[in-house]
Formats: sequence, C-alpha cells, structure tokens
Amino acid sequence: MLSWISLFLERIRQSDFIRNAMVMITGTGIAQLIPILIIPILTRLYTPGEIGLLATFIAFFAIISIIAGGRYEYAIILPESDRDGSRLLHMAALLSLVTGLLFFAVVLIAGGWIARSFGVPALEPWLWLLPAAITAQGLFMTFSFGLNRNKRYRDIASGKVTQTGSTAVIQVLWGIAGGGLAALVVGKVAGIVISAAWMVYALYRYAPKFFIRETFRDMVKTAGEYHKFPKYNAPLAFINNISNNLPVILFITFFSEAVAGFYAMAIRACYAPIQIISIALGQVVAKRMAEIY
Repeated sequence: MLSWISLFLERIRQSDFIRNAMVMITGTGIAQLIPILIIPILTRLYTPGEIGLLATFIAFFAIISIIAGGRYEYAIILPESDRDGSRLLHMAALLSLVTGLLFFAVVLIAGGWIARSFGVPALEPWLWLLPAAITAQGLFMTFSFGLNRNKRYRDIASGKVTQTGSTAVIQVLWGIAGGGLAALVVGKVAGIVISAAWMVYALYRYAPKFFIRETFRDMVKTAGEYHKFPKYNAPLAFINNISNNLPVILFITFFSEAVAGFYAMAIRACYAPIQIISIALGQVVAKRMAEIY
C-alpha cells in the first residue's frame, strides 16, 4: 500500500501538468475561500441592501468586462511564435482600454438614466468606477494568459489571491470605520486594479519580450488570423454572462436591494466550489491542448 502511494506521489512530482494544476487549484481555492470566509463579517458591517447594490454593480461590470479584450486573450497561448502571442496580447490590452473609454462615455452621458431604469439610484455616484474596473479586468485576463503562455502558474494564482485578498481587507477595514456602500464598491474595484497591476508586473519581470512595441498594422494582421474569437467566442461569453448575472438585476429591479443581496451571498457560496475546479484547470488544460496541437 505504501509503495503504491509512493509511486503515485512520485508520478505527481514528475508530471508538469499535475503539478501546474495543483498550483492553480490551490491558488484559486484560496482566492474563492476568502470571499466566503468574510461573509459573516460583511453581513455585520453592511446591510443586505448595500450588499445587493454591490452585487448589481458587479453584474454590470461582469457583463461588459467578459468581452473587453475581444476574447483575444484566449488566443494568446495558441501561436507557435512568441511574437504573434505578443501581438495578440497587445491587441487584447488595447481593446480593454478602448472598451473602458467607451463605457466611460456611456456612463457620462446616460449614467443617471441607467441607475434609475434598473431601480438603483444609489449606485449612480459609483457608476464612474465601472470603466476603470472593466479595463483593469480586461488587463488582468490578458496578462494572465500571457503568464499562462509562459507557464507562470504561481504568478497567476498569486494574482487571483491578491484580488480577493485586497478586496476583503479594504471592505472589512473600511466597513469597520463605517464606509457603507462606498467601501464595498471601492474595495471591489481596488482589488481588481491591484491584481491587474500585479499581473502586468509579473509578466514584465519574467518575459519582458512581450512588452516590445508592436505596430498597429502587425497587431491587426495577427488578430485577423484569430478572428473567430471575437466573432464566435465573444457573443457566446456575453450571452452566458448575461444569463449568470440577470437574476441579480431582476431581483433588485422588481423586488428589493435586500433580496438581491441575500441571493448574491448565497450564489457566491454555492458557486465557489465549481469555480475552483473549472477556472483552475481551464487554463492549465488550455495550454496543454495548445502544445499538443
């Protein structure tokens, strides 16, 4: 029995795939566990209505940010040459910035109308943070796939923990000081921005060649070779994300902020175990499949 266990552990130690998967599962698990552990604290610092408003803010953010980079970030691991991978990374980062700027214009012009239409006028002062969160999340995903291409799974896992950890610290400490809705929203956005900065730094530290200046013409040419990602993958991801976040929007629009808050806390606790496996293994498997192809 002991010899079988020793053989099994030795195979795990020698397998890059299993070792990388365990790193990602551990990091993603910690990142998913942090928001669940602080639920009892948040429910004592904030009202269900405030948590419901945060959930609505996150729903708006999630629906747009999922396509911020045109889904080109998923193509970064596919090209055989690092130069093509770098061009796709630059294109995804540029599109994330453009998406953020476009949404900033939307908030500037129609932010008040959006907040009133969905029955969340209390969110109107904080909608201007959405463009920053959308761009930062797009960069987070883009550079995480840049790290994935270089098999820097520890850095990816650290980035995920950094995001949820910094968000939790800000929300709890500011909540103790009576921050209210501002603490929840700013804490969430700050966590995304901090983790995006970490991803950029991690890739620059390990693979500075991905930061060589690329011409817009070369970026467009390479992006054209992977046009199926924005053409097919982006609409699919957009529709799926709408379906995932629609309940929160419907609850707060037709019922109350408190109902949306209770739902958001429950779904977070239930969905976390699934994300640990699907998100963690997804990037490792995708890279392995690209190598085999």
